[in-house]
Amino acid sequence: MSISTKDKQLLIIIGLILLFGITLANLRKCIDNISIKQRALHTTEENISMQKALIEAKDIWAKRYEEKKPQMPVFKPDVQVDTYWLNIMDLAAERHGVKIRNRHTGEETKVSDVFEFPIEVKDWESELEPFVNFMYALQAEGAMLDIRTLNITPISNKPGLLKGSFVLYCAYMRDDSAE
Repeated sequence: MSISTKDKQLLIIIGLILLFGITLANLRKCIDNISIKQRALHTTEENISMQKALIEAKDIWAKRYEEKKPQMPVFKPDVQVDTYWLNIMDLAAERHGVKIRNRHTGEETKVSDVFEFPIEVKDWESELEPFVNFMYALQAEGAMLDIRTLNITPISNKPGLLKGSFVLYCAYMRDDSAE
């Protein structure tokens, strides 16, 4: 059985089209990989420049730390701190009319010579202005209290009321000579 010249040309054309299609598909994958690598490179370069800026600002951060350090409460190493921080938060909530319904404390973590103690409030309820005043009262306590996560939603069946959750981080130091 012999293949005609016309059929041979058709097979060659089909083969070239398949080869061209496979080449384009592989080329597209390469282009996609290059763009992914470029985005990763750009993100890494941004991170490096941000880290360099932080390193260059080391003296400024050290000075700010030394200014805030005397304001931090100091506890003995074996003293439980949960009641101290919960009391501060609860008194501020009560003073400003924020109802805290569900809260629990997390584990103490050490960051350099500063300790952090998280309080997770899973359910609170308040109007906007009292809640803002409550947040301001916590912030007015100084650098020791920091809210890093805050969720707020309106209560659909109670106009004017909000509910939500937040995590309050309390910073302090520990020292054997503390009172």
